[in-house]
Amino acid sequence: MAHAPYEVRQVGKDEGDSVSRLLVSAEWRHQHMEWYSPLDLLGLEPFLMLLFGREPVAVLACPMDPPKVAWLRVFAVSPGQAVSRAWETLWPAAAARVSWCGADTAAAIPLETWLVPLLDHAGFELLNSVVFFEWQGQVPFADPDPAVRVRPMEREELGIISELDARAFSRIWRHSLSALSEGLRQCQLATVLEIDGELAGYQMSTASAFGAHLARLAVDPKWQGRGLAKALVTDALRHFATRGIERMTVNTQADNLPSQRVYRSLGFRESGPQYPVYEIPLRNL
Repeated sequence: MAHAPYEVRQVGKDEGDSVSRLLVSAEWRHQHMEWYSPLDLLGLEPFLMLLFGREPVAVLACPMDPPKVAWLRVFAVSPGQAVSRAWETLWPAAAARVSWCGADTAAAIPLETWLVPLLDHAGFELLNSVVFFEWQGQVPFADPDPAVRVRPMEREELGIISELDARAFSRIWRHSLSALSEGLRQCQLATVLEIDGELAGYQMSTASAFGAHLARLAVDPKWQGRGLAKALVTDALRHFATRGIERMTVNTQADNLPSQRVYRSLGFRESGPQYPVYEIPLRNL
């Protein structure tokens, strides 16, 4: 529990300015947002603020998304404040709230090493890591399969795609319907793959001045092993290459060897650091 004059409370929907100022000035800041910005989480439980007197000095947000899973999305601490005090005050309160909301697992990807001891102390366990790959060069050749059709994704299909996504990924890596909807709004290329008239896979990619990024790729388990993921990625590479973008990045889990084989077969090479993935069962807290 926090000791006076410290106070913990839920951040209000109208406190975006206070949160933004704290994030900009923070000495310690963790943000793992994917399709959202921190301000998109305002009003969701839990998004907690630690105050010293009336001054906001730390925030922590870990709303439940996907279902039953609470990712640590935001944790920031102002200069002059002890990061351990802020964590030991905010995390138990946030874990209790999100558990009450129905989450049974919390997860975090510490992008900076200072967060790791805090996760360890709280009982998180290192269970996986995220691996990065990069493609630069010649677009791979693929023989067309007359039974396979790659076409643009339609917003009306997101419900079906969400169900496919849930079948394709383990719980912590699934995308909710809300996340998929936001992803479709932001990405530059979103396609689905049909085989025998059935939607069997999809991909979402973003693009910037630095190249393209394959943000999401999934194939229904019943169709896996037939080269459909390779067909989706090849189509995306061709799309961006025709627009002068000859670099694409992607990340996947270290234990997802089938995905890694697909990327390597298309000319992707591992690049950059790996980031650890920590989990904790909330029912034990």
